[in-house]
Amino acid sequence: MRLPMSDYGGTFESEFFSGTRVEQLELKMLNDQWQELQAEFATNDWEIDEGLRFTLAAGLAALRAERRRQQLEDKPEADVRAEIERIQAERMQLGGRYSVMKYRTYQFLQDARTLAMKLKACQSELDGLRQANQGLRRRLEGSA
Repeated sequence: MRLPMSDYGGTFESEFFSGTRVEQLELKMLNDQWQELQAEFATNDWEIDEGLRFTLAAGLAALRAERRRQQLEDKPEADVRAEIERIQAERMQLGGRYSVMKYRTYQFLQDARTLAMKLKACQSELDGLRQANQGLRRRLEGSA
């Protein structure tokens, strides 16, 4: 069952984007590193913004994972097992959330395509009505 576009808002936004806002970044970097990044983006068929977001998120995750690994080095085996279980549970939750977001994104894209087709039809109809209006005006001007 497909929900109307207005039904996507509330729950979806509050569940996935609560308290979220967009930040703008400006960064200077050496061109050799930039070229490496661009090559990686091209390999993965990512737009620059998409690649930067992924790279930053993956880098942040790697930093956190390394810090957590270092914290666990001297811990008892039971603590390490508990952390592994916590990470597995978190990964399952993220996988589920990703699946929902991916499906909803697919629905949004389908809706966007449908709306684009309807807009094109409306624009064609508007063009036809304008031409008919101009024709009627010319007839009225000719008969007056």
